[in-house]
Amino acid sequence: ASVNENGNISTINFMDDDTPDVHIIKGNGLNILKSEGESVVGYDRIYIGAAVDSAELTNITKLLSPGGILVGPVEDELVKVIRTGVIAQGLEDDEGSDEAASLSGLNEEFTSQLLSGVRFAPLAMLPVIYTVIPSNVWNPSIRRFYPNEHRCASMALLMCSNSEIVQPLPRVP
Repeated sequence: ASVNENGNISTINFMDDDTPDVHIIKGNGLNILKSEGESVVGYDRIYIGAAVDSAELTNITKLLSPGGILVGPVEDELVKVIRTGVIAQGLEDDEGSDEAASLSGLNEEFTSQLLSGVRFAPLAMLPVIYTVIPSNVWNPSIRRFYPNEHRCASMALLMCSNSEIVQPLPRVP
């Protein structure tokens, strides 16, 4: 394997064709810019490997996409947070979500669950490095690294994009 460094991004290139490259981004996880790069669409999964306080957790959960899950230590508790999306006005919260929201300082857009008590070193807050996680642009050369369902769906979309046939809208019964 070889390592290439370009600014704050290091890439580990494996010599075989079956192993995807690994990208390591140097930065401060508390200062990820939410308006640029991959963060704009959000993440399906986030793992926090060091203790954060409730205020920091609130900022990190904003990086989750709807349905996304975050697991990490908040002070001395291991917490699982799910971004459920915005709850419609007028719906009553169930008893568990009120307790979870007060536990982590999150609003009704999130649910949280206390998994266990833990001891983690605190997440380093300094230096303040504003970090952009670059967007990954899909291209056919990396297609083989994606799951089969994704490959089939992307092939169907690519085949349909050049078609002159327009699919009719579904009929309303």
